[in-house]
Amino acid sequence: MQPIVKVTLTTLLVLDAFEKGDTYGLAIMKRTGLRSGCLYPILKRLEGLGWITGEWETPHPQGRPPRRYYELTAEARVATTRLLRERSVSLSAVSGS
Repeated sequence: MQPIVKVTLTTLLVLDAFEKGDTYGLAIMKRTGLRSGCLYPILKRLEGLGWITGEWETPHPQGRPPRRYYELTAEARVATTRLLRERSVSLSAVSGS
């Protein structure tokens, strides 16, 4: 796993969504309020850095496109917990908590 050089607030929101159990794009978009054009580049970057792994669901239900499910790696889970703890003030300011 490579370190994230610049941790943006939107990246923190995505990592927080993983901590809350969201594992596919639409669920993460609903939790964070991010649009696909913002979310998917973050997911691709996190996957490229080795923070998350992604797999397409198989088989997928008829009537909808297959989902790509993402999961934090064990190492990233520890780093995410630390990042969210360190930046909790920023995150709560955005979420309105």
